[in-house]
Amino acid sequence: MNFAARLGRNSGRATPSLRRAPNAHQTDQRNPAGVHLSDARSCSDKAGQLYVRIVLASAEFSREITSSVLWLIDHGVDIRCVRLKPYSLENKLLVDVQQIIPLPEATEYQVKIREKVRKEREARVSGADFTRYNLNIDGQQHLAMWKRRAIFQICRYLCEKAVSPEQIASLFAWRANRVWYSVEGNVNATEFLKLAQAKADNGGGSFDPRRWFCNDDELIHANEKTYAFSHQWGGEGWRNAMNALKEKFPQFNIEFSPVE
Repeated sequence: MNFAARLGRNSGRATPSLRRAPNAHQTDQRNPAGVHLSDARSCSDKAGQLYVRIVLASAEFSREITSSVLWLIDHGVDIRCVRLKPYSLENKLLVDVQQIIPLPEATEYQVKIREKVRKEREARVSGADFTRYNLNIDGQQHLAMWKRRAIFQICRYLCEKAVSPEQIASLFAWRANRVWYSVEGNVNATEFLKLAQAKADNGGGSFDPRRWFCNDDELIHANEKTYAFSHQWGGEGWRNAMNALKEKFPQFNIEFSPVE
């Protein structure tokens, strides 16, 4: 991939967007393909991560270049080809600019593919799994859920069907005391935070609200207590817990599968 290597060496700087030749169809002997690196610069996404954006400009693109560009797109590089067609009108030079790779109507799809590749690469580096899951509980579908949200949805549904939080926690023997954080009384989110912090200060177990589902619409009320469900789930522990719920409560037809 010599072409890709050349792009890599140039990706740290921006270059002029158009070079004008005396003859519109003339090509530079040092660049027989007639392709110019219109723009290649480092950018930052919303998360502050650096990435490279490349624009190639030419009157025509050879099969070798288009194949290389498509390969780079498939591997998550933000690169596009722009075709420039010069026209002469009343002693003026006009240029028709058209993006040909990726096609404008395919740009959104390519962005999604690039985002998927980025997440897969981050997962390989960090060991984290960003897979989302489709969930079905008793005929109700919940699509593209994060793992923590999927298991919370199941446990909340079970509590609504009169299954006690303690019974649910007993299924996860490896972390039974880290499934729920409870306080006395039927309280709202504001009161729950106050009571949970007071409980923690009195030796009732550490409490960090960022680690629990403790908004008003997430709290569980049962047995004259209010419960918050942990959202610290992942890896094999999450899968074992999901399978335990599915096997323990077959009457609710719990099914889950990764989003393709």
